Amino acid sequence: MCDTVSILSSWTENKNESFFAKNSDREPGEDQVLQAVSSGSLSIEGLQGISGNNLKSEYIKTNYENLSNYLRTHLNFFKLKFKPFNIVISRPLWLWGGEIGVNEKGVAIGNEAVFPKIKPQRTAILGMDILRLALHLAATAEEAKDFICSVVSEYGQAGDGGYMHRSVYHNSFLIQDKNEAYVVETAGKEWAAKRVRDYCTISNTYLNEDEYGKTKTWYSSGEHPGTDAFKKKYENKIFNYFARGELRNRYKNSLISELKGKANLDSVKSIMRSHIKGGNNPGIKRGMGSICIHSGFFIKSETTASLVVHYINNKSIIWYTDSSFPCISLYKPLVITGDCTGLPEPEDYNKVSEIHKKRRYVAEKSEHDYPYFLEHIRPVRDKYEKLFMDTVYKNIENKSDSDICGDIIKCHELEDEYLKEII
Repeated sequence: MCDTVSILSSWTENKNESFFAKNSDREPGEDQVLQAVSSGSLSIEGLQGISGNNLKSEYIKTNYENLSNYLRTHLNFFKLKFKPFNIVISRPLWLWGGEIGVNEKGVAIGNEAVFPKIKPQRTAILGMDILRLALHLAATAEEAKDFICSVVSEYGQAGDGGYMHRSVYHNSFLIQDKNEAYVVETAGKEWAAKRVRDYCTISNTYLNEDEYGKTKTWYSSGEHPGTDAFKKKYENKIFNYFARGELRNRYKNSLISELKGKANLDSVKSIMRSHIKGGNNPGIKRGMGSICIHSGFFIKSETTASLVVHYINNKSIIWYTDSSFPCISLYKPLVITGDCTGLPEPEDYNKVSEIHKKRRYVAEKSEHDYPYFLEHIRPVRDKYEKLFMDTVYKNIENKSDSDICGDIIKCHELEDEYLKEII
């Protein structure tokens, strides 16, 4: 289960900024890593590494084969119409696509599992693979919205998105760039798309009418069946109840509604780190009723990655954990430029896994001894996070991409100091 947030400039402290954020919730222990991926990986050859290193045969037999066929059919057209973009993507290591991503044009996308009453297709393109395709090909949020709708209309989407356990679902997508944002909800080959006004949050549920607001909405049917048509027509109420998406959406909306004219990077990270009804209790709240999810005896899901995009002064600064539990983890900065500086390529599995496992070790150790984290680690984490922000944002309006890349390198060197200090 996941949570994704968009906050536009009409709601922020400074009118030259906006925010996109997502917490990705997966099975405990599943490796999800943040990687820089070049535009050249949008090729048949670029898929081979996933196939050769994949232990999930169901994905190779169904979703992967459909993705390969899709690229064979459309790749020449793509290369004529589009210049594929470099991207940064947070992805489970066993698949090609990802849970969250940003491209060099500043287009950010997060997907959510939703559960309609209609039976999903067994062989379709996985929603996370659709997300990556859109990031490689779309220069704006509107282009990404149109692309996703076209793929869904032609191929549908479903497939098995689970790691150790089968998980078949449909998708909602939240899409944003420096200027605007859109939501796309799907059920099989049907979709509804809405332009966001002020802010929007999505989770593992279809949106209610009041969450849609009075903004322009498009439908695959070409008709106007009502802004909450998907929820009324398609939603499986049993799945919706156990996914707790409505609860989390109400909570996020209540927090964001109070931030009008005040939303900033700290408040967005605070939302993504929050536990519903946590109050002043210093303990960790387990279960599906939080934005930062911790697994429990019956709950086999936890937040395995968190990413925030800060759009400021026509730049896109990414803050990411590359580890479980944002309430505990350190957000690090990243900027994506034409050469994808700063993160390893997807072929370098060993390097990617080594970095991720070190960060995840710290998060899991802190969760197991949360009082120790509160007393000894959190003050150090907050000190370094503030240092990162001071480094990146000082005189940012006068910095080139190269200057910011230099700041990012400094911050990653400082992360090594942080890890040595707390381990």
